[in-house]
Amino acid sequence: MERASKEEVLTGRTLQVYVFMTKRGAPVGVRELQRAMGFASPSGASHHLEKLERAGLAERTQEGQYQVKRQVDARVFANYLRLRTLILPRQLFYLIFFSVWLVEYLEFSGLRPNLTALLALAAASACFGFEALRSWRRGPA
Repeated sequence: MERASKEEVLTGRTLQVYVFMTKRGAPVGVRELQRAMGFASPSGASHHLEKLERAGLAERTQEGQYQVKRQVDARVFANYLRLRTLILPRQLFYLIFFSVWLVEYLEFSGLRPNLTALLALAAASACFGFEALRSWRRGPA
């Protein structure tokens, strides 16, 4: 049987299972995954775990649970940064950057800030904040 590429495997519900396992950072059992992901039966959860195992992305522990074997940089993670078990949207860092500049500008401009600069920094912060929140809620899947 030919081994499927990681990009072919990491789609749909299998991607969601992989993201769940990556965020969790600890081995997960079939029934636990079924409840967490809302699968109708344990066989659905088992199917996706076995797909990840065949692709070399997950492995079965001695206890019969599954854990992430290898982290991948798939296209679906292009707009996210992975810090251990956290998967953060890149827009979050832009939000922090522009928000810090906004606060610093207000602090150092005194009583007469330039309205154009103030509006530009506030708009950038608001836009990146909205996009970061939307990406955070939706997740890579």
